[in-house]
Amino acid sequence: MSEIQKWLELINLEIKEVVGCTEPACIALSVARAVIELEEAGIEANPAELKVELEISRDVYRNASTVNVPAVKKKGIAAAAAAGLLADSPELNLFLEFNKEDVRQINQLIKSPDWLVAKELERHGVFVRTTVRSGDNWAVVEVAEEHDNVEKVVLNGEVVDTSPRCQRAVIENLEQVREIVWLDDGQLQAVVRDYICKQGEVAELLEVDSEPMACQVEALILQRMAGESLPIQTLTGSGNQGIFVALPLYRRYKEEGKSFLVTALFTVLAQIYFTQRQQRISDTCGLTDKSALSLLAGYLYEKGCSIDKIQAAVDVLREALRGLRCDGAKESCALKGYVAMQAVERMASESALNIYLSEKSI
Repeated sequence: MSEIQKWLELINLEIKEVVGCTEPACIALSVARAVIELEEAGIEANPAELKVELEISRDVYRNASTVNVPAVKKKGIAAAAAAGLLADSPELNLFLEFNKEDVRQINQLIKSPDWLVAKELERHGVFVRTTVRSGDNWAVVEVAEEHDNVEKVVLNGEVVDTSPRCQRAVIENLEQVREIVWLDDGQLQAVVRDYICKQGEVAELLEVDSEPMACQVEALILQRMAGESLPIQTLTGSGNQGIFVALPLYRRYKEEGKSFLVTALFTVLAQIYFTQRQQRISDTCGLTDKSALSLLAGYLYEKGCSIDKIQAAVDVLREALRGLRCDGAKESCALKGYVAMQAVERMASESALNIYLSEKSI
């Protein structure tokens, strides 16, 4: 694989479209895959007669408990699991499929007694182990590390599929981010352009694209958390972070054209870099400890700042936003996005840089 193909594969793996929050989608995907395993083995899998057992990492459990599932417009793990029982395919974007009859059946399942047991594990990051039982038969599906990464499938105690997470290229530092941008022959920029344009078109459809950027980010995240069926481009596993990074880049791309894609590419690669240094989901807000840092890094790269100066500014912003916790995927995420965007815009200004970096040796 050529160097450029390595980075192209990495970016493509980190950008995916999802309707709804990725944590309930991850649960629904694992349930749907278990049902399909039973059906393909010729085992009766009537959704109304199945029993579901979930073992879920604390981070996935928290977010799936607090956000609305699209179409169903209900919060909670039961809504996600019931949606998985009715899904036609085990895809991350499965909430897009449901019609009114599906929603009726999902609501009926949610109200049924004794069909679901969900256990929260003392484990961070992305992990879901789902067991779906039909009589004396059962299927187990494990999703780990990424929301759509099915690592193991077991049918009646026998492993039928193992698919370890593919090895991805690792970005070592912001210096390497710059080197990748210099290396690009246009292929990486094309993927990034597609990502920011698809995200920006959703904002245009909702008619929030003319608002100040902090308000635009706030509005789109708020609708997503409310369970609106919006096609959102996730970045590094997060739809809210995908919104935060893409919308300001899209506005600038519309204003400046193709030349701005260099900045957009730097920003997206910085987001991947900051994510690789942490858990995909954790107790801290990803908007503030990943996406805000990435966007600032991109803006300062565009200004011609040295990598040392970019890193120093990122450190100041990280200190300013430190302490914003993630207490679930909910409406407050929108306000965090608003606060973080204002902080980025302030820190990217020459006056703020001069003030906050004046005492640093860079």
